[in-house]
Formats: sequence, structure tokens, C-alpha cells
Amino acid sequence: MGVPKSILVPFVGVEFDNSRAVSGAATLPVQVLIIGQKLATGTGAAETQLLVSDADTVGKLAGFGSMAHRQAIKYFANNNVSTTYVILLDDAATATASTTEVTIAGTSTTTGELAFLVNGDRYAVPVADGDEAADLATATAAAINANPNAPATAAASLGVVTLTAKNKGVAAGEIVVIPNYYAGEETPEGLTFTAAATTAGTIDPDIQDAIDVIGDSWYTQYTAPYTDATNLEAIETYLLDQAGPMTMKDGLYYAAKKGTRSELITFATDGLRNCQYVVVMDAENIPQATYEIAAAATGRVAESTADDTAVPLHKMELTGILPAAKEVRYTLIERNQLAENGIMTLTHDLGVQTDGTVTMYLKNAAGASDGSYQQQNTMYQIMYARYTFVQRILLRYPRAKLADNIDRLQSNQQVMTPDVGITEAVSWFLQLEAQGILENVAQFKNDVRCIRPDGYPNRLEWLLPPDLVNQFIVGSADLQFRLQG
Repeated sequence: MGVPKSILVPFVGVEFDNSRAVSGAATLPVQVLIIGQKLATGTGAAETQLLVSDADTVGKLAGFGSMAHRQAIKYFANNNVSTTYVILLDDAATATASTTEVTIAGTSTTTGELAFLVNGDRYAVPVADGDEAADLATATAAAINANPNAPATAAASLGVVTLTAKNKGVAAGEIVVIPNYYAGEETPEGLTFTAAATTAGTIDPDIQDAIDVIGDSWYTQYTAPYTDATNLEAIETYLLDQAGPMTMKDGLYYAAKKGTRSELITFATDGLRNCQYVVVMDAENIPQATYEIAAAATGRVAESTADDTAVPLHKMELTGILPAAKEVRYTLIERNQLAENGIMTLTHDLGVQTDGTVTMYLKNAAGASDGSYQQQNTMYQIMYARYTFVQRILLRYPRAKLADNIDRLQSNQQVMTPDVGITEAVSWFLQLEAQGILENVAQFKNDVRCIRPDGYPNRLEWLLPPDLVNQFIVGSADLQFRLQG
């Protein structure tokens, strides 16, 4: 009680006690971190956590058309409610920028337009009868340079347009040029429009530089462009450490990767890759950069898990992401092969939607196949379960005494016992059961334990065995028809 027992003069004092004021489970604080590269024109300091609320703000901080800005465009198109930070990285000191050449040849014999995409942004260059390639190349470069959000600058010479990525490095060098993407578009007669990558960028920044400035901040979702072994090892090490019982600040890292199905499976099953906190999705044949695709998916996932960690994460459309051409989309069986091997998949039939929402966790510490952390929903449910249990105990018993059992206790005494611990655990379970996060209360009541371990008089230990609610992912039925006369 707040009024000391030593007070002898007439006095009435009332203290507030909020330990029973909150009846529901605590809310998991969803926060997202976007890690990406900036340009020299950006006003934001590198390697600093910056709170942002829209893509234009990131454009000013990172430079318009920078990697980080384009990540933000796709992220905020899919999520405008979650608390979001960016950490900007400078290009590596010795990095080089990628270049892509577009060759325009011939002389137009009709009117029309050169329609093409650059990382999903559509351009349309008017074409008149008799226009020559060199002039059209100049007009094409001018159209690209007129877009401040373009990921590359363009220069024309003798019918060849050279696009140079604004940011340097491997990941920033994804410049995807696709002519005539939409139905009805065609190159005017007499002309050809050919795009081919000529020089890849080199040397990505070290994501450890971003990790080092996170400090005590807690992010539930991270997205960055990097899937190379060095950067993935750094993020895996960090996330596993954050998830430990002494920190308990779990979060999942989202990235995307292009490559053939065989290349992606080889990448995912490499002995170095086996982390339940890392998600790498298949981005093959999507006409945008992998970092944009990953940022869009991160936005959708963060928005969904903030509402309910157990609602399946599949069938969510990624706004602003364009589907692959029909002839190169993976079949259900091919997507399933990727998911079985730890690659998150996307579908392209109704826009681009999340599909097999798996993590990269495939094996336990002994090397045996292990599906316990396969689903992203599982990770978010156990994150939520742990957080709400800890918050319940800290809120209701912030300065409690500890005893084996007390039969006669004054009402103003806060004493924790193993029996009270069991009661609190069951009450916690029932809260999450009502939210559709956990199920099977009879099993939980039978298996839950709370003890005071020998030799540690000030310690209470729980065994919490909740059964997670699952996700309806697969339906199977036999249609047993009749042909009766």
C-alpha cells in the first residue's frame, strides 16, 4: 500500500493500482524497418533510424529514385498504418553501378509509340511515320530522365540508350526493361526495341552497419535487398540473438530473389540457410526489382499480423507489383516444390498475391527435417503468445512476493505462488483462445506446469504447452458421384 503504516496523524490516502485494469491480452507492437541505399542528394543521415510515414518523405531523405525510395513506394502502397522506420546506407566505397543497354534500330513505317517498362514504371514514346532510331533513342532517354522516381539515368547515342542505376552495387543494379508489357502494345513497324543487361553492379553495403545502430529498438518486420551469404549470415545471427529469452524482440526479415527454380532451391537448401526468422520469396520473371517486391510483401504482412497473427498470410495482393507473363508462371506443383524447400511463393493470376508463406527453416539442429517453424504464421503466433504472457505477468505482479502457498492472505498482499502461476497461465490461454490464437484448453490445463525449482528460492518456472490455431491452407474432398437410372 502507498500509505506507510507509520502514519499516526489523521489521514486518508488512496493509491491507484492498475494491475487488474487491463482485462484483455496485450497488443503486440508491430514496427517495420526498411533498410536500403540512399543517394548523395538525399538529406537523411546514413546509418540512422529515421521515422517515416510516406514514400515522399523517404524520397527526400534517401533521394528520389534511390533504392530506399523505391522500396518505400511499394511498401506504403501496401501499408499506411504500421509504425515504420528506415535505415539508409551509402553505396559501398568501391562499388560500381550496373548498366543496361536498350537498342532501337530501323526507321518507322507507321505511327504509334514505343511502350516499355523500367522496373514496372510505364513509358510511352510517340512515334511518327519516318522516325529514325537515333532520334527515338534520344526521346526514350529523355522520357526516362523526366521521371524523378526512375531507378536509373539514361543517355542515348546512335540508337542505343544506356541506363545506369542510380545506386551502386549488386542488389541496386536490377534494372528490368520490358517492351510491350500490356495487351495491345506493339513496336511500330520498321523498328526493333531490344533490351539486354550488359554490366552488373558490384559490391553491396554491409547490412551489419544498419544492425549496429538498431540498439534497443524492436522491429517485428525487416526488409532489405540483400540475399548474399555475408549479409544473410549477419541478419540471421542478429535475429536469432534478438529472439532469445534474454531479449525477446522477435522479427522476420523479408527479401526476394530471382533465379530459375533449380537455382532458388539450391540457394534455399544450402547448408548455411536454415533460419526461421528469414523469408526469401521467388521473384523470377516479375518486371520489378527484388527489393521492391520484398518491400510490398513486408507491408502486407505487417498490416495483417497487426490485426491478427493467426489469419493466414496467403492470398494477399501486393499492390503495385506486376505479374509475370502467363507463359513463364510457375504451376502449382512447381510452386509447391519451392515452398517445400524454403522459398516463399507468389501467384500471378489475380495480380500478384502471396502464396506459400514459408520461412527458410527446414531442419533442426541435428539435421533432421523439421516443419515446426515452416509457416510464417507460426512464428507470429508464438511471438504474440510469448509477448502477451510476459506482459500479463509484469503488469499483474510487478513487485510480488513469492511463496509455496498461503491459505490466509490479506487482500492488500501481492504474493505469487505456483498455484497462482497456473491460474494466470490458464487465464492467459483463455484470452488467446478467445482471439483464435490458441486451441485445446483441456490439453493445456493437463500439461501446464509451474514450480519453484530447488536451490532458487526467488525463481518461478512455467512450462507453457499451448496448441496453436492452424491455418486453412489446403482443402481436399472426394466427389463421389452417382449414375443411377
